[in-house]
Amino acid sequence: MLARKLFVALVALFLLGGCLVDHSPSLGGAQTNSSCCGGGSAVGLRELDFPYYSLREGFSSQLNLVSDSPHPIDLTIAIYSQRGNSVLATMSIQPNAKLPIDLRALLTQLGADANGEFGEGSIAVHFEGTIMPVVGQVTLTNLALRLVHESEMVENDPGRTDIPPILNGLWWNLAPGRDARIMVANMSVMTVTADCASWYYNPRNHPPCQCPADTSGTTSSTVTVQVPTSLRVVSVSVLPTGTSGDYGCTPSGDYGIKVKITYQVLDQNTRAIQSSLMEPQEEVTGFYINGVPQPNPTPNWAEIGPTRISGTSQFTNPSGQFVDAPYGFCYPTVSFTSWTQAISTLVKGQRYTVRTNSISESSSSQGHGSITNNSDISKSR
Repeated sequence: MLARKLFVALVALFLLGGCLVDHSPSLGGAQTNSSCCGGGSAVGLRELDFPYYSLREGFSSQLNLVSDSPHPIDLTIAIYSQRGNSVLATMSIQPNAKLPIDLRALLTQLGADANGEFGEGSIAVHFEGTIMPVVGQVTLTNLALRLVHESEMVENDPGRTDIPPILNGLWWNLAPGRDARIMVANMSVMTVTADCASWYYNPRNHPPCQCPADTSGTTSSTVTVQVPTSLRVVSVSVLPTGTSGDYGCTPSGDYGIKVKITYQVLDQNTRAIQSSLMEPQEEVTGFYINGVPQPNPTPNWAEIGPTRISGTSQFTNPSGQFVDAPYGFCYPTVSFTSWTQAISTLVKGQRYTVRTNSISESSSSQGHGSITNNSDISKSR
């Protein structure tokens, strides 16, 4: 993804205009200005971003997608609230077809609060295909105000973009009783710090295109994007011996311990990242049994979940939490083991290493065992 792309939509409730701002270059270096029909036709992961939708104050929003592909295309639609929380929906668009999606109905179907947190936000559409086989727009409508506004699509693909470094929006006649909103939606996986500025002037007192200091001004804000940086242990529980359900060791190998660990993903400021788009993965190396080195259990990055234990999953839940279980080792006799576990989260193809656990585990009798990382993980049975 274009990991430093910042999208801004300016909306005035009576007279609306669109604004996109980007103060950073793309990851690939200098930005290109290729036309929408240019570039190659290689099949790859694609992303379409729509900076703004609203279901507040009498507004309705509809996502309209159009395909010119001769084949059906599977879509993953991520709807983001202003807080950055997201819900996901999967659907398909048929060959050379149109797909209208009522956002209020979709959010209700997904169990999201369309009248609360998800009353306004942004949208990302993910699929696999060639460049621009699917395009679209979001149409915002307010029948009481006789208003229709379009939130324009931005194609967010690696190595190419149609977005210039600075994009501007314009509104006028912002008289009493009218409102303006600046919506900032960062669709990237990187930390982005950028200025979002509004500038105004009074054309009645001065000639056009002249904005003296006494009748003009700016307001600005800085936006910082959360980046997966570390993990906080939420809970650790011991899994019982058994052969069904959420069991740990089995009766035939009941020396040792297995636990269920719940983690919360934190950002660079140790704040919780509330997103269901992070994919926890692990590498397990440096494995020893009674001081004897063994083959690495997981030498390459692999998914932590889902497993046979309830609550495990491939991605974090909407709160940004995930479960690592069953965690630990069991043996038919007395043992001492140690290993190193690296944990990362994969977000839109970008990997962030968030923790390294140096684990020691011991067992001196059947049905007993202890595990610790000499920090925030420590359990015995």
